[in-house]
Amino acid sequence: MSDTELPGATEPQRATKSMRFGTREIDEALIVGSQVWYPHSLRVLDRTRPFGVQSHAVSKGPVTLGWLKYNGEIHLETGELADSYQVNAPVTGTFMLTYGRQSALGNPQRAVIHGPTRPTTIEGWGEPTRMLGVKIDRHALEAELASMLDRPVSQAINFENALDLDSGPPREWWSLVRQLAGCLADPGPTPNRDLLTDSLVRRILRGLLLAAHHDSSHELDDDGRGVSEYRAVRRAADFMHANAASITSLAEIAAHANVGVRALQLGFQRSLGTTPTTYLRDLRLDRAREDLAASDPELGVVARTAARWGFAHPGRFAMSYARRFSESPSETLHAVSRLPSSSISAGWTQ
Repeated sequence: MSDTELPGATEPQRATKSMRFGTREIDEALIVGSQVWYPHSLRVLDRTRPFGVQSHAVSKGPVTLGWLKYNGEIHLETGELADSYQVNAPVTGTFMLTYGRQSALGNPQRAVIHGPTRPTTIEGWGEPTRMLGVKIDRHALEAELASMLDRPVSQAINFENALDLDSGPPREWWSLVRQLAGCLADPGPTPNRDLLTDSLVRRILRGLLLAAHHDSSHELDDDGRGVSEYRAVRRAADFMHANAASITSLAEIAAHANVGVRALQLGFQRSLGTTPTTYLRDLRLDRAREDLAASDPELGVVARTAARWGFAHPGRFAMSYARRFSESPSETLHAVSRLPSSSISAGWTQ
């Protein structure tokens, strides 16, 4: 998605809000901004330029995304947000956020986070700055954390202010945010749009909890056991069963499971005694055997079956196949009796 404002005047399906506005009146900016975001005060620091603000915000369930741009330098203050968490990142330019006694500089490589329990100030827009804000319902985010920890969450999540977006899980999380923004902004009909956006919202909540550092991060550490590895492995396994032929990388599986690659590897080793790569390879071999067992023997069918299930080299496919089933693909193809074809269940079972 480009760094322009969210396009399109059509309200996305089932979006709870869609609002675009621009004004040169401070009082109007405060009223509309408070409706979309939070009650706040605003002070113009640069009197050499006329005041102006442009904004476009769209909500989907517990997540509100919005672009915000002021014409000149301003100082903005909010009280305690009470019912929301907020992540702000400039697409261009910089600003300074102070949350309680903590301060952090936001720029295109660094988002800033503030929570529901302390006042916040933002100062910036002295240079051209366009900010993308992510407002997340407090109850939804804390319920997601409770689900991940398998225990109640009774206090507000205390995030570190800064979230570097240029690598690792934070970059993957920011990509999810921009993907959701693109889906909500597209005015055209899209099959299964609601299923896609609902899935993205859930992944954004869970992904923020994994990508940003907070006071429960030690329980969600990739090397820890506090978060249910079983759930992550289950999500990954279900994803592999549903997409065995099309998966291209381990990172794709990890992203769907909302964990890092290393956490996924550790989870499979501890839960199943294998690796995700081996699990996917064996699943593909099982699917290939099912196809061969149901095929008429003909020239080239083994190579086509191997390619269909992601094995680019027929010779390596044959070797792996023989190790797993103690027979060659051709022997399966020509067998008179068909043995049970799969040692991996068709769906994850507890």
